[in-house]
Amino acid sequence: MSLLACCFWWLLLGVLVGWLLSWLFNRLFGRGDVHEAAQAVASIPPGAGPPHDDLTVIEGIGPRIAALLRESGIGTYETLAASDAKAIWSVLERGGPRFKLANNPGTWPAQAAFCVRGDWDGLQKWQEELYAGLRVVGAVPTDAEIDVEAARAAGVQLKHADDLEIIEGIGPQIAGLLREHGIATFAHLAAAAPSDIRAILALGGPSFRIAEPATWPEQAGFCVRNDWVGLKELQDRLTAGRE
Repeated sequence: MSLLACCFWWLLLGVLVGWLLSWLFNRLFGRGDVHEAAQAVASIPPGAGPPHDDLTVIEGIGPRIAALLRESGIGTYETLAASDAKAIWSVLERGGPRFKLANNPGTWPAQAAFCVRGDWDGLQKWQEELYAGLRVVGAVPTDAEIDVEAARAAGVQLKHADDLEIIEGIGPQIAGLLREHGIATFAHLAAAAPSDIRAILALGGPSFRIAEPATWPEQAGFCVRNDWVGLKELQDRLTAGRE
């Protein structure tokens, strides 16, 4: 065997041994996994972004609202659970009028928290307590009919069955704002938590924020139960909706 041929075979052997050692090193110390991960990332189409959770399992969220939330950076159960009602309302506002009428989002973060924990049975039980996406406050017969004639006979100047302006503290502008954001009936208002109502008022600007809705659900509860005498007795104790 010539000297040149001998050198060639030794060189080839060195290359093979080097490759084998490199392969063993990568397998032992994880370099192979890093390379595979890099290849996987490179295979993701530009702009695809991370995967999102199915937000439509939340009571009150449909496909269009879910897409709107994702566009605004709320695409996972974790981010939704960490959001407050005011921030979510702001997202819905940017979506336009059709999104303003969405079920009140005040319960969405709490629902998302069940999803984060993987407590699907707890979520289902909790959702059974909701009415139009709202957590019911007290015993609210949501299927009751408002007796307009009985209200007028009791001295309550009710214009129609959903005249929110008879609530102490609610005027025409606030009533309009509430209707724009899904609180259009006495049943809706009776089921709303004051914190959710405040989040809606905050969207109306400084003149709306001074209103105090703490008693509004209670007053609306009297309306839903057609207890007009009880409503008048309560309102006699109130000043601008405050006790």
